[in-house]
Amino acid sequence: MESRSQGIQVWRRVAAELGPILGLLAFFGVAVAVAWRLITTTPLPKEAVRPAPPEPPFLSVAGAAVDIELFAPDGRHTSTLSPPDTSAKIATSDGHVECDNYGDPKATESNCTASVVVRRPASGEYRVEVTASDRRSETLNVGWGGEGFRRAGGFDLPVTVEPRAPVRFTIVVSPEGVWLRGQPRR
Repeated sequence: MESRSQGIQVWRRVAAELGPILGLLAFFGVAVAVAWRLITTTPLPKEAVRPAPPEPPFLSVAGAAVDIELFAPDGRHTSTLSPPDTSAKIATSDGHVECDNYGDPKATESNCTASVVVRRPASGEYRVEVTASDRRSETLNVGWGGEGFRRAGGFDLPVTVEPRAPVRFTIVVSPEGVWLRGQPRR
């Protein structure tokens, strides 16, 4: 029996010495197998992400408590007053007035914002006429952007409008942007 117990003790000693080494070999074997799988597996194709469609170019003129009329280089025009004859209207343009507190008995014109927006404006000189029912000092905003311009931008233009005396000014539209030609005048 002694020889049998000595044999068991030898195997226990061998197992105790080789156990950690075999454990490390098994760990590294699994790590190598996982790494090999990651390296050699072809990734799933990514779903194609479509870029947003380019925004068409636009030109806008807006102001509070005034009426705006925009004349294109070809003589067509769009207004916030009343819709012009469709044959004389600038193509792809819109003139509208939005009022806060619409229908409120205390609402005034100063709660309203008028704007004219032209999509895909042609290059050239645009004449702007601004009118009001009473004397007003307002700031107009001219803005542009979209795919047809090198960069988007805008500027503010202070004007003083007298009743029955429209203020006129000219803006120039080009692929570089929009700028004011001269100063507003009556």
